[in-house]
Order: sequence, then C-alpha cells, then structure tokens
Amino acid sequence: MRIWLWPTIVGALSVTSLVVGLLYDGFGDAFAWIGLGLPVWLSYWYGWGRKGS
Repeated sequence: MRIWLWPTIVGALSVTSLVVGLLYDGFGDAFAWIGLGLPVWLSYWYGWGRKGS
C-alpha cells in the first residue's frame, strides 16, 4: 500500500487545484497554477531532468 501513497497525494492535489482554480479568483488561480504544475514538474524531474540514470 505504500507504493500508492505519493501518486494518490499528487492526484488529490491535482483535483483540488482544478476545482479551486475553477471556483475562485486571485489566490485560487495561483493555487491552481502551482497544484496543476506539480505533476508536470515531477514528470520532468523523474523522467527527463535526471542526468546519468
């Protein structure tokens, strides 16, 4: 069950960010940019960004 912890957290943050970004302006938009950008950044970091692995 430990293997599902971080993907579940990232997924929940993505869904929360999407809903907050759609419902609120100002802070909600900033939260959505950060929350929805996190999976993109993680994909880059663990997929393409690492050198030598």
